[in-house]
Amino acid sequence: IVRPGTGNDARLENDVTINGNLTITSGVTMDTRSGANTYNITIKGNWENQGDFEERTSTVIFNGSGVQSIFKGGPSYGETFYSLTINKPSGDVTLTGDDITVTNLLALTNGDIVLGSTNLIIGNTGTTSGASISSYVQADGSGVMKKNYNAAPVTFAYPVGDVDDYSPFSISGLNSAT
Repeated sequence: IVRPGTGNDARLENDVTINGNLTITSGVTMDTRSGANTYNITIKGNWENQGDFEERTSTVIFNGSGVQSIFKGGPSYGETFYSLTINKPSGDVTLTGDDITVTNLLALTNGDIVLGSTNLIIGNTGTTSGASISSYVQADGSGVMKKNYNAAPVTFAYPVGDVDDYSPFSISGLNSAT
């Protein structure tokens, strides 16, 4: 599934499903691209990154039962996903550690993202889809959901709520960088 790159690099050769936890250790770079192809990761356990993750144009899908977590620590700040999908039969995904950024698409199908004290940032061209009472961003702690903007006016729907209420809202007509 993973072939050695150069030095401490690992590169995906196919789409992969991880039936447990994924840990990227300090000093290791995991790259989702091999040659001209970019591959996706489906994970049923926890995501822990103490190294570097090269997301390219991949999708990371969380679909395990029960609570899953995304943790980013280590020498480089923040975790970046190109597309992140939450589609769980039960439980939520809890964010811990550094800020998490989604640059393209945050797809919420089933299961919440629980911020805790971690910020969730949607990049300049990023969007969200599928949010509902079954899947949204829980903002109960000190972490916040942020949207970065280009200079062009945009409308963005924030799929947020707290532990027991889905309370989405939209902001329209913003035209300055955040």
